[in-house]
Amino acid sequence: MRKSINENLLTEKDLSQATNRNKNIAHKKISQILIEFDEVLDVYKSTLGIDWLDESVLGKPDANHESVETLKNIYIERPGCKDFFDSSKNLIILNSPKGSGKTTLCKVFNEKLQNGEEYNNVDSIFLLDSDVSPSMDINRDYSEWKRLWENNICKAIILKFAILAANKKFKLTFDSDLNYMIEEAKENGEIESSAVDFFRSSVKLPIDKDILQHRRGKFNYVEILKRIMSKADRNFSFWLFVDEVDSQFFNTPQHINKVGSFLHVLANLANSIKGLKVRSTIRPNVKKVLDSKDSNIANLGQLIFCKLKWNDEELKQLIAKRIYHHINRKRPELFNEHLFDMYYGQVVDQDSFVKEEKKSSQNYLANLSHHRPRWLMDLISRSGKYACDVKKGKLIDFYDVQRSLGEYGRARIADLSAEYQNECNDLSKLTAHLTGLVNSKLTYNVLTRKFRNITDATRNISVFGSTHENNPHNIVELLYYVGILVGKTEERFIQKKVSSEGFTSTEGGKTPKNMTFDEDDQFIFKCKTSDNDGKHKIRIHEAFEVCLDVAPVKKRKIRVKPQL
Repeated sequence: MRKSINENLLTEKDLSQATNRNKNIAHKKISQILIEFDEVLDVYKSTLGIDWLDESVLGKPDANHESVETLKNIYIERPGCKDFFDSSKNLIILNSPKGSGKTTLCKVFNEKLQNGEEYNNVDSIFLLDSDVSPSMDINRDYSEWKRLWENNICKAIILKFAILAANKKFKLTFDSDLNYMIEEAKENGEIESSAVDFFRSSVKLPIDKDILQHRRGKFNYVEILKRIMSKADRNFSFWLFVDEVDSQFFNTPQHINKVGSFLHVLANLANSIKGLKVRSTIRPNVKKVLDSKDSNIANLGQLIFCKLKWNDEELKQLIAKRIYHHINRKRPELFNEHLFDMYYGQVVDQDSFVKEEKKSSQNYLANLSHHRPRWLMDLISRSGKYACDVKKGKLIDFYDVQRSLGEYGRARIADLSAEYQNECNDLSKLTAHLTGLVNSKLTYNVLTRKFRNITDATRNISVFGSTHENNPHNIVELLYYVGILVGKTEERFIQKKVSSEGFTSTEGGKTPKNMTFDEDDQFIFKCKTSDNDGKHKIRIHEAFEVCLDVAPVKKRKIRVKPQL
């Protein structure tokens, strides 16, 4: 027994080796801690120097004016968009308002597909309305719009295949139609001569000028594309992204035919061409017009609409990543994604929002921005300029945001007026009639009575859905739909309390919550029929309280700008 025990005892050499290993482990941990401390210190130092007067801090507001490389650097991976990336779905339409990140999502995913970062044996193309839209100068019927959309979209895809083939990234099986079509594209300057030279050297099909003249403008691009895709590898897929087709949309028969026929063509192409995956975008208010005016769309069951929504945490990460990219662009050594939360914390004074609003900074800022990334970036930028008035690099606090709300609210009303011009021809003027109201006393009856008394002033304002005279209910419903009015509900909560003696008790209460059109599109109707039972209250959104000189629900003391 003693011998067995002695055999298991560690020798002095073993103990020495174990001690050295522990020392090495301890040294590595200490080194790691010091490295992380240096990284944290770098974040702290770099964010202290942020100059909010520099317009490039948060990037450009419009993704079409930003480089794809920059968009990839500030892009946020979001699990809520899984349907959009699902290769088993041939057609997905992003259905979200302006400034919600539709273009960024399309451009970044298109770039990833082209670089082979998402799927194998795949390629893609990103097109804007201006790349493929038929001219609006001529009045056309629905069938003619469809024919032109099909030709323009398929032609753009075929020319992309021609360029891929010239770069030996795709094998094209040439036929007579394709040969003459590429020659015509060369003459029109739609494809580089180098790509056509490749065809001439690899294809033994001659060009007959008389035949070209006879076929000019008469190619069936849909059938040519079908032949190309049918002869491609069995597992090959091609992704088509088309954006901003509704960017200049007006509620007229010509525009309704244009956008309606476009969606119809996308559905037909996605379902008839093997391996084609189609992704596009449309704003909710445009879809609403199409649903009511275009019976072809209402009867089209293949369209799958996907909403692009942002939660508070995702918007917080978006701020942090843009700040990170701004610093990283100047100091590449600060490439540490695990420090994103620190970047946000070194820009926003989170404690001040909890103290003044009893809610997190990301929740408060997301609410003010209507959960739109573009609006949030503008709010942060404006608030940052007020913070710079006090001290360069100072954290943005609750008071800086409050001081920016006047100009921010006016800018948002201007945005909404442009975005919802099909629902109301002068939303700014209509909104101005809310000036001076007291938010805490607003009810459905108060608002409808207000607009009933100013009918003469609103006679020249056209509200979508109203009859001969503007109906006060339709006006209130419109203002709720666009987000200037919000519903107020009170959610019950139960809070657990633990006493010093260890006993647990519960405390019930209510907490107010904003109700938007996306969450309850029948809220205004409920207000109308509830006879002011107190359960359905209406408020002017706090983003517009300052610019409309509306007395807020609770008065706040806004810090006076200090003398420098």
